[in-house]
Amino acid sequence: MPLYLVALHVNIVYIGLVVLSVMLFNIGVTFTSGMIGDRVGYKYSLLIAETLAFVGITILAFSTNIYMIVIGIIISGVSGSGGAMRGSMSSGLNAFIANNWKENEERARKLAGIFMFGAVGSVIGSSLLYFNAPIKAYFGTLGAFRVIFMLSAVLLLVSIVLLMKLEDSERPKKTTKVMKMESLKYSLRVMGSNLITGMGIGLAIPLMPLWFELTYKLNTTQLSYIFIIYYAVAGVGSVVARKIVHRIDLVNMASITRTLNGLFLIVMAFSPFAILSAFMYELFSFSSSLGVPSRSAVNIRGINKEDYGTASTIQGISISASQLTSGLSGALLEYSLELPLLVGGALQAIGGLAYKRLMSKSYQESNRKDKT
Repeated sequence: MPLYLVALHVNIVYIGLVVLSVMLFNIGVTFTSGMIGDRVGYKYSLLIAETLAFVGITILAFSTNIYMIVIGIIISGVSGSGGAMRGSMSSGLNAFIANNWKENEERARKLAGIFMFGAVGSVIGSSLLYFNAPIKAYFGTLGAFRVIFMLSAVLLLVSIVLLMKLEDSERPKKTTKVMKMESLKYSLRVMGSNLITGMGIGLAIPLMPLWFELTYKLNTTQLSYIFIIYYAVAGVGSVVARKIVHRIDLVNMASITRTLNGLFLIVMAFSPFAILSAFMYELFSFSSSLGVPSRSAVNIRGINKEDYGTASTIQGISISASQLTSGLSGALLEYSLELPLLVGGALQAIGGLAYKRLMSKSYQESNRKDKT
């Protein structure tokens, strides 16, 4: 998305502000859909997120007005390179999985399987960038982006139709306006790490395509290679995660991979070679996809059954709120190309270490409670 705004001659600082607006809108949508999910079903949380994405992308596909384009970006929730998990990590997914499967390792396996297919979809989506050049020859620079948005809208519509076929398992009746105290206490621990990590993500990730373009003068086709491999590697990571989830400590896996993510970003910040940065970025993808299923399963473990939707979305809001640093990302990028990845990577690494410290004891207590 930043590349489209650059093609529209939008200033880098303003691009950062658009990303900031996307984050703010996502916070409201995430919280609302979580509350709705606890009351009427988590299937509807998924549908809300997907429908908004469809409406926003459709606006981008057909509008030429800059204000409508910005509105479309905000509604769609698309800010930049959110990672290979973005499409599969729709609002309400954690709650839906937790409600339908009771064993924690099985939840992690299901999540890993979903992320694997999400990565496949991301490979297909990023492949569209490869065809940007020939499409551009017929439709022009801006027209090529709009053709891609049209194809994306069709895919989102198919996704909405498929989501309508989902069925929620029976849920306990909601007895509180927001959530039980036990769920809140557990969520606060998750949010502590998420706030630190989210600040790092907000600084380093949303403008990643633009960072590659400015740092190494890469064209759209070259960028497509990086992101196609990125999403393919994420799929491999999800396959590995699915196979080893029964044999690993989920908290350790979540902590180590999050810490490694930060270190990979720091190496990228100082790399003089595009190929080295691309390689670090692919390792970042593998590490992320390896850790996300474990972390998602741990994050829902200590939550009361009636609070899955609200708790998972509040946990998500903490990381989205901290990603408001994305508004600063553009300014840092304009000042120094290294700063967003350096500071963002350091925060990611610290967040990974904090996750281990905050979650180990609570997770073990939740396991013991379930066994008694």
